Amino acid sequence: MITLRQIALEIIELESGGARSDDSNFSLPYVVQYVRQFSNTVLAPRVFEKLAVDDRSLLQLMIASYTVTVQGTGSTKYITLPEFYMSLPFNKGLAAVAPVDDPTNNFIPRGSPAVSKDLPCADLDPGQFSYWTKGMNVYFDNDGFEFGKVLVDLVIASPDSIGLDDSLPIYPEHQSQIIKMVRAELKSMPLQDRRLDSSPDIGTKLQAK
Repeated sequence: MITLRQIALEIIELESGGARSDDSNFSLPYVVQYVRQFSNTVLAPRVFEKLAVDDRSLLQLMIASYTVTVQGTGSTKYITLPEFYMSLPFNKGLAAVAPVDDPTNNFIPRGSPAVSKDLPCADLDPGQFSYWTKGMNVYFDNDGFEFGKVLVDLVIASPDSIGLDDSLPIYPEHQSQIIKMVRAELKSMPLQDRRLDSSPDIGTKLQAK
């Protein structure tokens, strides 16, 4: 299993031509943040590759699950999402909302609640629940919504809940691609001006001692 730390250290060593030196400009947290960002960049094309062959299933390895507390009272109950999710067609980045003890009983998403509000299609059968989203909040339509917590599945690579040394759930074929993309980004960085003399010159080299 690969970790964020392992990928970041591999990038730093490749860019350093060996083990990271004491005066290296490469910061581990900085490189890790790049890895998180580019892991989501390589994920989106894979989703559309699946759609091209009529495979509408989600990338299961990329789904992060959270148990979230329901807020509000009466008919205005909602949850605040714990993480940003990927922008996919039909808001599929929010993969599912379901009861904690019945995770396959997915609530029904309403993509345009202002349009469907008074239409027959908005009517729910007993035991069905629906929701709509606005910003980072998910609002529930049902009167008498009694769940104190719900299970939320989000499509996201390298979420913040994945620590430096946790197993990183990413497809093996994406590892080298992420490394190449991060290295390309690092190479585009200008030289660091290490002489604090208020000079606008960038990349000033210090005289060897």
